[in-house]
Amino acid sequence: MRQTNFWRGLALVFILLAAGVRAGEAITVSDAWMREMPPVVPNAALYMTLTNSGAQPRRVLALEADWARSLEFHESRQVDGMWQMQALDALDIGPGEEQLLAPGGVHIMVFGVHSMPRAGDRVSVRLLMDQGQTLEVEIEVRAGADASHAHQHH
Repeated sequence: MRQTNFWRGLALVFILLAAGVRAGEAITVSDAWMREMPPVVPNAALYMTLTNSGAQPRRVLALEADWARSLEFHESRQVDGMWQMQALDALDIGPGEEQLLAPGGVHIMVFGVHSMPRAGDRVSVRLLMDQGQTLEVEIEVRAGADASHAHQHH
């Protein structure tokens, strides 16, 4: 009896681990980019589209990049005719939903850039997810005019 319970318990652990891996695959990232900034500017913003094709809500808890001191989700909004930017603790993506990170809305602020990437470069960012997964995202650095033009089609 004890041995049977052990094997059932072990099988349950493997099933739960497999479910966690599938849940991590439910989040996809597309059109990840940043605008090229002058080399002397220490901060930047990142934009992308996150899609949750799974059946469960997902949350991005934190962000990391080796090329910057820190990253945070921020939301720009107009309050009483003035634009304000507020930090967000995390980013929630409902099942079957898409979260657009774009200029003038929710985006990722990058603080303390060690060496500002140039147009044509690609940099990497890690999204730390609620179920322990880490998504590695490649960000395309676009020249100012290219970045503005690309965004107009969203």
